[in-house]
Amino acid sequence: MYEEWLKEAGRTPRELEDAEAEASAQVDRAAVEALESREQVRRMIGERAEKLGYLNCAMDRATFDAAAEENGETYHFVDRITREIIDVRMIVAMNQVAILIPSGRSKMFMIVV
Repeated sequence: MYEEWLKEAGRTPRELEDAEAEASAQVDRAAVEALESREQVRRMIGERAEKLGYLNCAMDRATFDAAAEENGETYHFVDRITREIIDVRMIVAMNQVAILIPSGRSKMFMIVV
């Protein structure tokens, strides 16, 4: 079906591969630029807000969901960029009022400040 669409559009599979490769490269460049701009963002919004924003974007969601469902000393998730283990209690300490609450789906939780 996809190949038929390409043919009808006058495109070759190679053109599609090239477009997909360029799009992937653009996403990769944007990710690098975002990480490189953390210091600028930190100066604009403050260290605490930047760190929370970064962690929200960088968390491995599966490890965060598992941490939110656990009872005890295993409240951690993995930073998917650095692979660092982040203790959720550190985030709570940063916010002083952050709590984990269900977000409507059984396995989804969010941090509320």
